[in-house]
Amino acid sequence: MKKVNEVSRLAGVSKRTLQFYDDEGLLPAQRSKDNYRLYDDAALERLWEILVYRAMGLDLKEIKDLLTLSEKQKNQYLEKKIRGLRQQIRQLNGQMEFISYVQQNGMLPVPTEENTVEKTYMDHIAVLRKMKKRLMMVMVAMGMACSLMACGLLGNTQDSEKTLTSKKDNFGFTLGKFSKKATIEEKVLYDKDNVKITATNLEYGEEAANLKLKIKNNSKKKLTFSAGTMGYGVNAINGFMVSGGYLNCEADAGESIDEEMSFDYEELILLGMKEIADIRVGFTISDEDFNNIYTKPVQIKTSLADSYDYSKNSKNYHKAITSKAVKYTYDIDIPYFETDEIYSSNGIKVVSEGYMKNADGDRVLFLEVQNNSENMIYFQTSDLKVNEKKLYDGTWSYDCILAGCTTLVNIDVDYGIESYAENTKDFEQVETIGFTAQAENKDEYVVSEPSEITVTVPVIEKKLENDTEQEEGENTEDQKADAVVSTDEQSEGEVDADFKKMMDSYEDFFDEYIEFMKKYENSDDVAGMLNDYADYMTKYADYMQKLNDVDTDNLSTADAAYYTKVQARIVKKLAEIQ
Repeated sequence: MKKVNEVSRLAGVSKRTLQFYDDEGLLPAQRSKDNYRLYDDAALERLWEILVYRAMGLDLKEIKDLLTLSEKQKNQYLEKKIRGLRQQIRQLNGQMEFISYVQQNGMLPVPTEENTVEKTYMDHIAVLRKMKKRLMMVMVAMGMACSLMACGLLGNTQDSEKTLTSKKDNFGFTLGKFSKKATIEEKVLYDKDNVKITATNLEYGEEAANLKLKIKNNSKKKLTFSAGTMGYGVNAINGFMVSGGYLNCEADAGESIDEEMSFDYEELILLGMKEIADIRVGFTISDEDFNNIYTKPVQIKTSLADSYDYSKNSKNYHKAITSKAVKYTYDIDIPYFETDEIYSSNGIKVVSEGYMKNADGDRVLFLEVQNNSENMIYFQTSDLKVNEKKLYDGTWSYDCILAGCTTLVNIDVDYGIESYAENTKDFEQVETIGFTAQAENKDEYVVSEPSEITVTVPVIEKKLENDTEQEEGENTEDQKADAVVSTDEQSEGEVDADFKKMMDSYEDFFDEYIEFMKKYENSDDVAGMLNDYADYMTKYADYMQKLNDVDTDNLSTADAAYYTKVQARIVKKLAEIQ
């Protein structure tokens, strides 16, 4: 047994911190006859775990909950935490890029009322930020002419050519637009024990649909309301499990608050959804003593629910995930995707599987899993094998699926290799991925038959950094673009006349823009430059709208070839003025 002074020195925390952990029930201490705090080996292990979780950035509520979970549940939560942090990182990177551009080039000019196509300044800024993901973003700062083109083109001119000619920017394929027609009627989601949660409205922002909530806490306790946070995310849109719908708020006794849950359009569109028919949300309500008062999914139907065809969910998802937009706009390579049913037991099915390499070079096996049973289940993969070699013995993934819903289960192959392989070079080429699949209910009873599954995938080499640099040096993206142009020349004669006219006009606009950039490159005529800039911004918005209206997934072979050819020419022209 160790006294509080010894533990304080050993742990590197103050005695006051240890007292606080004791008072909060995180680290109960034993007492000596003289009422001094004493800590045994088990307490020291618990203290170590608390400090590790604090180093992870978890708050005390999360830590207290984690200490009560099984090892499997802890791993499940930490994996979800990682996913949430990755999403935050992506959002912060976008903000950082925008800040860097303004820092380097000065404040953006104020859009004039007659030349802006947006209703408000905030709308204008939202459009400017989104343009980074498209072929070009034109901006001119006071005192100098500059342009922001393509995704993430914010550095110096030395990096510009590489960015401009990247595969992600050479094209402009989209997955279409998200419909913002669905509405909801005000609905009470929970009304018990002096607590009431009401869904009041469904509003549509620039990037997400927002479910508006009114939360009334008429109890005598401070309460925490969460969704998509601790434990398992159980939010779904149109019968497809989603990561959106994050909620974490507190309401004091007697307090009424307004909150919202956001569902990102991009995630929904990538899952094959273009509208919202229903929303299922898994709420958790807990008090200050960390006692769960309520944990249950609730459903909210929209005005489109009765007309929505749920039977096409899988088909729509398959179309989205195999579209050209995934490859060329999102820079995700999916060399393998099959709709073969590789697992089926007691209504739990794996109905498609795919293998991808994302923009970061990570290789991932993703499974479309359906829960056709009448109960919520947890789909589990375990005993990960790559190239017939076992990398991990135990649970690998653990995903909640509501009754009648579908989810995507991701098996991060490279994470498994980097974490558990003795020699990662042995897995630069992945040929097979094996795992055991089964489903459990909320009481952790197995409800579907365990089955060993092996998926054979096309080889995607995991390049080392020096290998990648060498490859880029030997085969530049300009060369690739030239190859595309030459290959597609044969199809030009069959291009639809109206489509060709639109694309030619689009290219003419960029020719004008290039002349504009050359004209004002060394000019001090700021007033003239800004006037021309406003005109180009208006024209650019018009052309982007026309381009967005093109259904690139359904273009003829000839039209698609010409589309690619024009985009490749534009990219080369833009690169020449950097």
